[in-house]
Amino acid sequence: MKLLEKIDAFAWGVLLILLVFTPLHGFLSTVFLYKFEFAEFGILKVFIKAWKEILILLLAFLAGLKLIIGKRKINLLQWLIFGFIIIGLLVSFVNWSDVGFGQLAWGIRTEFMFFVLLGSLLFFVDDFSEEKVEKLVKAVLIVGFFVMLFGLLFSVLGYDNLIFYGYRYDWSTYYLNEAPAFCQMEAETEFCRNQATFTGPTRFSAYLLVLLPLIMLKVKNVKIKWLLLVMGIVSIGLTFSTAAWLGFIAMIIMFWLIKARKYIIKFWNKILISFAILFI
Repeated sequence: MKLLEKIDAFAWGVLLILLVFTPLHGFLSTVFLYKFEFAEFGILKVFIKAWKEILILLLAFLAGLKLIIGKRKINLLQWLIFGFIIIGLLVSFVNWSDVGFGQLAWGIRTEFMFFVLLGSLLFFVDDFSEEKVEKLVKAVLIVGFFVMLFGLLFSVLGYDNLIFYGYRYDWSTYYLNEAPAFCQMEAETEFCRNQATFTGPTRFSAYLLVLLPLIMLKVKNVKIKWLLLVMGIVSIGLTFSTAAWLGFIAMIIMFWLIKARKYIIKFWNKILISFAILFI
């Protein structure tokens, strides 16, 4: 196997780990840090919290190797991503004395890692075989099923059961270096919003908005597809996230428009007149 092929294979493995374990990170990190009290061990605590960022930086390193060894060209999108990161880092370091190094590091972690990941993946995605891409999609769908099942089960059994796994007995609050609250309540109610294995319903709903299109497009078995779609729709409803609901509706409209574009082009005048009549 050539060196570039080894780099691609290694990058695929790193990406697989990220896709499988990132949706589980909120729950697993809480269990390890606060149930098993690994938070008492400094280096281990840092690794449990930052393993995703470590793997993303490893992907960036592999992308750099591929750029140098394979003499790859950087496309316009990658230049824009790298430019955004560089400008953001310069602005951050100029003002770091006002916020402290810890807050600066946290800001870099949350603001720029997505762009580092995206810029790195652009060096690999075109070289992954169709079979490898299908394996990645299958892994995402399998993990997505268990994440949704987890959320639905705890929505029925009660999210207060998460206290046993290390979650803090508190509602809708966040404190640095403390376990996450077991529940984020819907306003003026005692209903716990669905957060599944994530540390909040907003993050879970964003995950569902990525997962649902994959289910619609990639699951071939009709019964399994409808099972997963129903689970996803119920899950996103139980998050009580207005932005997620609107995003899901917009996604359905765009999906329908793409599927029906031939008919829309053919009958655009009749559709336009119908909309005009309805509007009036």
